[in-house]
Amino acid sequence: MLKKYVSPNKLQFVGKAWEIRYALRQERKQHGGLTLVSDLIADDSTKRQGPGKA
Repeated sequence: MLKKYVSPNKLQFVGKAWEIRYALRQERKQHGGLTLVSDLIADDSTKRQGPGKA
């Protein structure tokens, strides 16, 4: 079972290799095809903070 951990400076997937590859592909599709992993980290950390929190 794939697990995803997000912190302000880190994005960590824990699971089997095929699950991680699939999850990364899904993240890239949601954010655009040429998205870098570093952009995913920044985007996920701002989502977790919510509106009005910086």
